[in-house]
Amino acid sequence: MPVLHTSHGDIDYQDIGTGDTTLFLMPGWCQPKTVFNDFSELAAAFFRVVIIDWRGHGKSTTDGQDFDGAALLTEALALIEHLGLNRVIPVSVAHASWIAVDLAERLKERVPGMIFLDWIMNQPAKEFYTSIKEMQHEDSWQSARNQLFEFWLAESNSPVMIHHLKTEMADSSYQLWRLAGQVIADAYHKHGSPLQRLDKLDNPPKATHIYSLDRNDEYLALQQHFAMTHEFFEVERLKNARTHLAVLERPRMYWRKLWNLYKSFIAQPAIVGDRSGRSTRTERSLSELFIWRSYFARSSFRTISAPALNASSLPLATERGNGIIPQLVQG
Repeated sequence: MPVLHTSHGDIDYQDIGTGDTTLFLMPGWCQPKTVFNDFSELAAAFFRVVIIDWRGHGKSTTDGQDFDGAALLTEALALIEHLGLNRVIPVSVAHASWIAVDLAERLKERVPGMIFLDWIMNQPAKEFYTSIKEMQHEDSWQSARNQLFEFWLAESNSPVMIHHLKTEMADSSYQLWRLAGQVIADAYHKHGSPLQRLDKLDNPPKATHIYSLDRNDEYLALQQHFAMTHEFFEVERLKNARTHLAVLERPRMYWRKLWNLYKSFIAQPAIVGDRSGRSTRTERSLSELFIWRSYFARSSFRTISAPALNASSLPLATERGNGIIPQLVQG
């Protein structure tokens, strides 16, 4: 894996796929970038995809000093500039979304949209702060962490989910879990809630919260009300996922959601021809069509014959042998 050298350590990242638009995938605290493994493979067929391991996370190193969200923002910006990324869509897990909002504020028009994955959008319950308090002590942090793992699993018996939480995330040190609790709590104390943070943005990009863990209808209604008064914001509670990490639980579902969101982030009318030669207007953006064309051009597979593209056409990824073949499913 390539690394970005900084004064506080080496930042490990993955850079796959091609395209003018880059999905900048941001794991949560104490989480390695492997949370995006399956999702990134699907997305890289159509976008450039960059996945970061935060300082001291996964394969990235650290100088051992404490750090905060501002430090992670600085390193995210440094990586974006290092790679020459022009148009970036942050896709962030949970509390990495605080950094995603800061990123959009700094990059302005270079960020056409943001996607938050299972972020606590209101002021957390008291149990949240109790867990964070327990994370601050060496004799209680592991118990508090393990309780979070069970809560996030939501009784799922998925081997992939269990391995990611109880092996990969469990590999993070006491120092990192302690620090994560401090920084996350500080963000809520400073801003009140993510919805209050978004409310204060000037000229915000489109923002979407996709989640599955919290099934409370009042929580959903709160976000829907915010969306009614803030045109840039959307929310969706997934019906067929239940864990805190649906991007790992159901990566193909997330990919389909993201594709539709991309069409709303960057929508320009385009004219394409159907098989009879007649022109058909579609909502699909020009850049999206270029992505399809470039993918098919480099694919070693025979493309599937399909009727003319239309606004409801949706890419699905189907594994065939060792490759992924895009298909068009007419809506």
